[in-house]
Amino acid sequence: MIRVNLLPREPQSLRLLGISVAVDHLRRILGMVALAATLLLASSGLQIWREERLRTAATEAEAQLDLHADQRRRVFDLARQVALLQRIERESAVARHSGNLAAATIARIGNAVPKGAWLTTLDRRPDGYFILGGARDLTTVAQTLDELDRIGSPDHARLADVSSAAGALAFSVRLSAKDELGR
Repeated sequence: MIRVNLLPREPQSLRLLGISVAVDHLRRILGMVALAATLLLASSGLQIWREERLRTAATEAEAQLDLHADQRRRVFDLARQVALLQRIERESAVARHSGNLAAATIARIGNAVPKGAWLTTLDRRPDGYFILGGARDLTTVAQTLDELDRIGSPDHARLADVSSAAGALAFSVRLSAKDELGR
């Protein structure tokens, strides 16, 4: 025969620091604390794992930015070089096309110089030409000025200076570039 006691048991209690706590309640509390600690540790571990992935991603992103910065710098340098080459090409084209005009202008100035006068310097400036030359006398200087004035519009040539040097006269003339010497 088997005996079974169906009467409710008297709850076991444990006395801690002067407080009586039922063992069943203590087991439930300890189970909840263990569950809470496990959840806390799991969430902390998950957070650490996320932070590590973010650090790795940030490092990779910085490396990509550095790579792209080098590429951007190289593209910028290449663009600057292309702009320089384009400017040189434009200036070369202008120089190529102006060579014939400059030669024709120099020829007109040379043809305008009468006998007894000579040119020593022909300097092209943005506002026209600056010419240095010499002549035997003042009449030849005046004749040179008149001839230079005829290759452009009236009042095109202006006498800047006349001086006497070693038995001849040295003169300087400014030619304005208003119509580029009768193009």
